[in-house]
Amino acid sequence: MIEEKQRKKRIRVEKLDEWIEILKSTERVDHDSEYFKRNAIPYLEQYVDSLKEAGRKTVVLEDKK
Repeated sequence: MIEEKQRKKRIRVEKLDEWIEILKSTERVDHDSEYFKRNAIPYLEQYVDSLKEAGRKTVVLEDKK
């Protein structure tokens, strides 16, 4: 029996940039959520920058099983 080759899901690095912009534009909910949002954005930007420097256009999403 031949197993069907499963295609791994990918996300474009450009899409991650879009998500960061969306996160920046979300409204303030409370002090804690605003604190975490402000701290998450620079880390996500650095992550995207490192992917771009490595020449990556897409990244593979891990299966959650």
